[in-house]
Formats: sequence, C-alpha cells, structure tokens
Amino acid sequence: MIAIKSQLGYDKIFSEKLQENIYFIKHRGVQVPDAKLAKYLPKEIALIGKVEIDELQLINDVKKIFNGMLIK
Repeated sequence: MIAIKSQLGYDKIFSEKLQENIYFIKHRGVQVPDAKLAKYLPKEIALIGKVEIDELQLINDVKKIFNGMLIK
C-alpha cells in the first residue's frame, strides 16, 4: 500500500490489492473528506490481512455501500 495523504486521525492510502484508495482511521469518530471511500480501523486491518483477494473485494464493497465497520 502506498500512502497518499496523512491528516489528523486518518491516512488515505492506495491499496495495491484493491486497486483503489481507502482510509485507515484511528477511531470511529474520524471524519474523512471522501465518504465514498471505505474506512478501516486498525483492528479491521489485522483481520482482513488474512483473507483472499475476492473476499477482500467483497468486504470493501460492502463497507462502501453501507458505510460500515467490521468491528464495533
């Protein structure tokens, strides 16, 4: 992954696996400039690192559609 922009509370990165930008956020309350991009908490990153690419794409798509988090 390549970091694109770093701001207070989040990092916008380009995911080579997903071939798109995503956000790494420090906590659930972080506001990001582009709500269309998926957001991932540190605990989520640890979990999704173990899934296959097709599963990762599905998770990412669902997160974008529902603006969701994998972990509460």
